[in-house]
Amino acid sequence: MKKSIKNKAIAILACLFAIALSCSLFGMSTVHAEEVSKEQKFINNVASFVTLADTDHDGSLSADEVRAVMGTNADTYFLAMYGFINNDDTATTHLEGYAAAKANYGIILGQYNLNGAIDLYSALATRIRNIYKLTGYSYKDHEVVEGARADITHLSGTGYEKDMAFLKNSDLPKVEVSGVEEFEDIIEAEKKIAKWKKDIENAIKAIKEIQVYAGTVEANATVNVFDDIAGAYRNTADYEVLLASENSIISAESFAEIVKNNGDLSFINGTKAFVGDSTNHYKVLTDARAEVNKQKEKIVEVENAIEAAFAKYSEVAGAEVCYTIYESDIKPANDKYEALTGNDYNNDGVVDNLNNLKNGVNATKKANLDKMLDTYAAVKNAIEGTDGVQEKITAIGTVSYTNASKTLIEAARTAFDALPNDVKAESNKKEEDGSYTNANKYVNNYESLINAEKDWAKFVAEVNALINSIKALRGIEVNTPNDIFGAFVATQLLYNALSDKNNQLKGDAANGIVGVEPTALDEPFTPNGYIDAIANCKNAYEYYQTLSNQINTATKDIKTDINSLNALYAGKVRLTDDFEALYNKIVGAIDLLPKVNVIGEDGNPVLNEDGTPAQKPDPRYIGALGPDYDTFVALQTKYLGLLDLAKEWADSVVSETVSVNTFDAVAASVGKFNAIVAAYDVFAPATTAEESLKADVAAFSKVYNTKAYSAYYTTYENGIAKKADIITALENVEALANALVRPTDIADVAQNATYATEVENVTTAFIGLAGFDVAGEGYITTTKYFEDNYANAFLAYKNGLINVKANAIEEKIAAALAAGATGNLIKDARDAYNAEVTSDMFTKEDVQNAVRNAALLDEGETAARNFVDAVNALLKEAAFSNTGVYGDVDKANVVLVPVTYANVKEGFYRVHIPATESATALYNALTDVMKEYVDGDYNVAEAKAMLDKIIEIAAINDATKPNNKLQVIDKALKQYINEYTGTGVVSHDYKELKELVESLTASQIGLLDNYTDFAKIETDLEVAEQLKGAIDKLYEEVMAGKVTNETVIDYYVINSIYEGMNISQQKLVVSAANNGDTAKTLADIKAKIDESTVIDISGALEDLKTKIDDLKEDTGADIADINTQIAGISGNIDTINSQLNALNMLLKVANAKNTIDEINEKITALEAAKTELQGKIDTLNTDLNNAKNDLQSKINAANTALETAKTELNGKIDSSKTELQGKIDALKTELEGKLDAAKAELQGKITALETAKTELEGKIAATNTELSNTKTALENKDKELEDMIKKVEKDLTEKYDGEVKSLKDTITVISVIFGILIAACAACVVVLFVKKK
Repeated sequence: MKKSIKNKAIAILACLFAIALSCSLFGMSTVHAEEVSKEQKFINNVASFVTLADTDHDGSLSADEVRAVMGTNADTYFLAMYGFINNDDTATTHLEGYAAAKANYGIILGQYNLNGAIDLYSALATRIRNIYKLTGYSYKDHEVVEGARADITHLSGTGYEKDMAFLKNSDLPKVEVSGVEEFEDIIEAEKKIAKWKKDIENAIKAIKEIQVYAGTVEANATVNVFDDIAGAYRNTADYEVLLASENSIISAESFAEIVKNNGDLSFINGTKAFVGDSTNHYKVLTDARAEVNKQKEKIVEVENAIEAAFAKYSEVAGAEVCYTIYESDIKPANDKYEALTGNDYNNDGVVDNLNNLKNGVNATKKANLDKMLDTYAAVKNAIEGTDGVQEKITAIGTVSYTNASKTLIEAARTAFDALPNDVKAESNKKEEDGSYTNANKYVNNYESLINAEKDWAKFVAEVNALINSIKALRGIEVNTPNDIFGAFVATQLLYNALSDKNNQLKGDAANGIVGVEPTALDEPFTPNGYIDAIANCKNAYEYYQTLSNQINTATKDIKTDINSLNALYAGKVRLTDDFEALYNKIVGAIDLLPKVNVIGEDGNPVLNEDGTPAQKPDPRYIGALGPDYDTFVALQTKYLGLLDLAKEWADSVVSETVSVNTFDAVAASVGKFNAIVAAYDVFAPATTAEESLKADVAAFSKVYNTKAYSAYYTTYENGIAKKADIITALENVEALANALVRPTDIADVAQNATYATEVENVTTAFIGLAGFDVAGEGYITTTKYFEDNYANAFLAYKNGLINVKANAIEEKIAAALAAGATGNLIKDARDAYNAEVTSDMFTKEDVQNAVRNAALLDEGETAARNFVDAVNALLKEAAFSNTGVYGDVDKANVVLVPVTYANVKEGFYRVHIPATESATALYNALTDVMKEYVDGDYNVAEAKAMLDKIIEIAAINDATKPNNKLQVIDKALKQYINEYTGTGVVSHDYKELKELVESLTASQIGLLDNYTDFAKIETDLEVAEQLKGAIDKLYEEVMAGKVTNETVIDYYVINSIYEGMNISQQKLVVSAANNGDTAKTLADIKAKIDESTVIDISGALEDLKTKIDDLKEDTGADIADINTQIAGISGNIDTINSQLNALNMLLKVANAKNTIDEINEKITALEAAKTELQGKIDTLNTDLNNAKNDLQSKINAANTALETAKTELNGKIDSSKTELQGKIDALKTELEGKLDAAKAELQGKITALETAKTELEGKIAATNTELSNTKTALENKDKELEDMIKKVEKDLTEKYDGEVKSLKDTITVISVIFGILIAACAACVVVLFVKKK
């Protein structure tokens, strides 16, 4: 039985190989279902035409054959061809059959247009139709229409029946006219031409009928401008165009405008002949219009002038306008009216005024002109006539302060005011300076009236001003007596300025003309010493004239002295003895003037302490001094102000010894002195106010508080000088301090010494300030003053003291870090840095902050400490138990003992190797001085010794080191591996070793030479677990009596795998039966198989072989066609091959457990992609959808079978990694190659089908992009796609049924092949294990 199965399996495998090799050449035809292009339609139409016309079936067209089918259904194909060639033909079309179709079209067109039928068809369908449907056409296109009509008539004759039959059979619209069928386009175009022609005739007729005067026998006779008898227009010299001609001209213009709008003006202006007439009718019309317009323009010009004038004219009371616009508006309008004349024509000696233009002027406007002329005449008489305004003004003559002059002036004014407002307004118009602009423009002497009125007003004003001034004197004397002298002087000037003094002083009381002298005062008064009261202006003027003379005598010398004082220093004040003397003289003179009692606020005299009335100079006399007194008061105010400032200054002068404690007082005194300077003027030869003041005060002998001002000045200057000396000393210290510059070179001892000397010099100058100290309560020392007021310099001095100490520390740090230095110098430098200081000016922190290389000290110290910290960190992490700083023992008690596997977990163990390398690098980077660093717990040398111990124990794998624990572990691993792969008897427990290794850090594991091989044992465990599952399953089936050929194969595969394992591997396989005795379990399975009847599947295999042979015969004829189709889709197959190659790589059982999952995921992904593509195809074509569904069901069944086979086969193959694994790999590679070919072929055909579908969808959507890129566009055009899909379905049904059938047949073949391949997989397994057996 075994031999039979083996032989049959080998035969089936050979057959399968041959079939798979043949299938690799298969392809799948692409179903092309694309939209028919315009070019293809053209080709089809030509072909259809040829089919109808080619009666002799020789494949070519003759002229007679083409002419024979004209006027039949063939016309439809021709018109479609004709439309394509004229609208859509492109020179770049390379469609198969296109050139031949175009050649046939040329033959067809030649016959169709043999007699011009196509030209006529094109004309009717385009230009003739456009003439009546579109704008831009007119009578000028009549020849085109007439030509088309002639062509129709021509083709309607004998011998052209086919041509006319074609035209009647075409898509040209028809219409019945008088029982005869006509082409609608020509009929409508002829109507349009006739209408345009009629418009031209109407215009010419209206122009000929324009009415003109031609001097006929009858008076006033008019005739047409066109002489019908002569058959021509009259000579322009023989007729006149009248205003009465305008109606006929308007009529002609309306008809001409229609023609112009039609675009046919050229037919009436002589540019184009109209029915043989080339006369320029339009010029006759425009000339006539021009002549009428000239006459109308004259009338319009007159009417406009009248209207413009009347618009300005006004009769409204108080707003009259006429006289002033006569010259500018009324007269020019009247002149134009008078200039209008008619055309007088001599008719048999009788003068007929046929065209009087005055009659054309509007009657209302003529009446308005007359009204304006009448108004102007009336106003002119009021101005220039007898007893008019001008005559009354002339009668005024010379003006005097009398009643006669007053009466004449008033009469002239009354007459002028009665004139219209426009005359008055213009005459009274003034410029900005008050002068009259047009005073005499309309009334030639109106300015004389204005001047006469001004003279009279002046007389009245002078009288009133003098009276008012005299009346006011008494009030001024009583209320403001200091102004009385000046007030009388002003009154006297008015008196002397009277223009007509005699008449103005006396007046004319009878006629109401006021005189000065008789005018009574408002209130009579009686001055001291007078008996009679003063009651009128004459007596009052005489009294104040006497008083004024007395005041002038008493004050004139005082005025002289004031002027002298003012002139002494050019109106300025000085603190000099000369100014003081003259000032005192004036004050004394004023004191001698007459006195008056001082009146208090209660109205009573103010009394002195002795009871006598207090008095002051008589204000009437003071007032007489006038501006001179004001000048004196101003000088006095400033002088007294200077004296007040001088007193304040004198009081502020420091009299004691000056020190820093009196600096403010000295400054205050200077401020007081500067206050005087600010109020002082500059006097030569000095150039500043300060120089002038100093010179004057130094010589000013005026005494204040028993001491002359000059003495005060001497003390003042001495104090300022002493303050300057102190400031100089302070600034010297400041300069020395600010000059301190700390050396930049830290290690330059010589520069540091020089710098220390400079600081000492500042100290000496600073202490020397004490020589300016002055004892006093609350007084401070000069050094304290320096500290407070020269803060920057004091800070520089303090920093100098700090820097001297800091420099000494810097030298220690530099020495500690110098090359070749030895000893614990870093600690020494740190001690110096932390040393305390004794100073009340700075602190230890100030000195530390000034140490510039402190960072270097920190870096050296930090480097040493970082190393120690790194070692300590290693110690904390090195204990296997992670407890304690140094494991389970103190650092001091750590002892390095020989390491064996038994004590490998004790002491140092878990170490991160890079951390030891990092710590070592830290140590190697230290300088010699850093390596000698010791400070408390930080001891670099001791930490280095500990680091070396850690490395020896747990950070290297070195057989030469007796205490190296990694070496012990590595040896234990090697021993285990050798025993595991050898006899299978091991000295150590695997789990314990694994736990030991996993306790290491990753970096430590990397140092183990045998870890990789040890880790591989994990794979054996996984294989053992899979094999155990297969054995348990097989055991369960066999014991249940289920024994088939497949069961036998499974047993031999499993048993071969198990027997190929070493003892260690076999120990890992612990079956569920027989208490884990796997060998016993396999023996039981074998015994059960031997005693069972095997279900034979050889018959089924024979049937399969027969079907394969039959399939080869049936499909042999299809292979060549499929191969041809494969060539067109090779690019898509490459893509699928790439994906399946990836699957091949996954099928390499390098990692059996993960590979199966990855294969399943890839297959699932491919199936999902297939399903998505299938869904897209289903949306377009029902037939394709059914075919695809059929194909998909077969693919799914095949894939299910394939997956089952793969799962079972891989489950068996994955169990072994030894010799059998290699054999299975080889066979599987061969099998997968064949499977790949079939799968690639199948996928390629699916892809080809999808490509055809994509092309179809691309054409439907009018785009060349991929289906995935057009998804959005397709969704937005659902309705359009639905319509197009229906058309595509129809085309596919009609044109591609054969291709669809072929596709289905191919799919069936591939499905059968795929099924055979799946069966072959099982057969291969049978062959393999039969051979094995």
